[in-house]
This record gives sequence, C-alpha cells and structure tokens, in this order.
Amino acid sequence: MSRPLHPCAVPTCPSLTRNTRCPQHTITREERNPRDPAQIKFYGSARWKQIRATVKLNQPICGMCHRVPTDTVHHIDGNWQNNQPENHQGVCDTCHRQHSGREHRKKRAS
Repeated sequence: MSRPLHPCAVPTCPSLTRNTRCPQHTITREERNPRDPAQIKFYGSARWKQIRATVKLNQPICGMCHRVPTDTVHHIDGNWQNNQPENHQGVCDTCHRQHSGREHRKKRAS
C-alpha cells in the first residue's frame, strides 16, 4: 500500500509527493554537509581506529551526559585534523548527534 499524495513541504511548491519534499526540493546529506575526501579517508584509516579505540578504553562513559557508555569519539574543537589526545572526548551517539547538529546549524546561520 503506497502513501497518499500530499503537498511538498516547501511552501511555494505546487508539487504533490509521497515523501516530505518533491524530488526537486529533496536535498541529500552530502549536499547539506559536503565532506572533504581527505576527511572521509582519515575516518576509515587504521590511525583513526586506533585513536578511537584508545579514547573509548580511557573514557568509557559519555563525557557530555555522564550517563551512558561511550559510542564514538568527538573532536572538541571541531577540527578533524587536530588529533592531540586533549582534543578527543568519548561521547554517546545521542550527545554527539545533538552537539554536531547545533554546530552545523550555527555554521549554516553564519
């Protein structure tokens, strides 16, 4: 069973769609937040995996909410190239998504 058609979420768009936005107004994650190929390569590297494992071992509880286990590693200054130990913080996925979302919104607003 398919979803019913409804207006596109963009106020001036006359298109009907089964999704939130029509194909003309759909924006991919990559279009919203393009990543540098070097950044993509770094996050897949053995070096990053070692850094991540070390931080998770040394900081087993989220450094933001202090309630749940660390799932990921956050660059405190937002610079993925700054891999000094003091720039890493073990955080849970929820806190990381919330923090990253706020940072991305700030960048788009400026």
